[in-house]
Amino acid sequence: MKSEETEKIVFLTLIAKRERREELLSALSESGIHLVNTSYGRGFVDTGYLGKAFGLAKEARQAVLTCVSSQSKAYAFLKRLAKDYGFNNPDTGIAFTIPIEKIVY
Repeated sequence: MKSEETEKIVFLTLIAKRERREELLSALSESGIHLVNTSYGRGFVDTGYLGKAFGLAKEARQAVLTCVSSQSKAYAFLKRLAKDYGFNNPDTGIAFTIPIEKIVY
């Protein structure tokens, strides 16, 4: 019997202004990404070399959204963030994925 290849999963992280939390949660849900953890943070990036290199600025109020998703859904959502929410512009937010190879429970 031929083994079926399963789709890869990723850990998706979004960091944006707290005011955008609800709209981003709705967008995640619409994209089929449902189990999302929300935490809040205070930015501490020094707008020196690294801040300028990554287009980051000091933010006092940030929401950090994390979730596990299939790679295809996460990549489609990253494209949506750039197109619909301006995440490709400076001072908007940052989103990234980390591949997950195995989960032990």
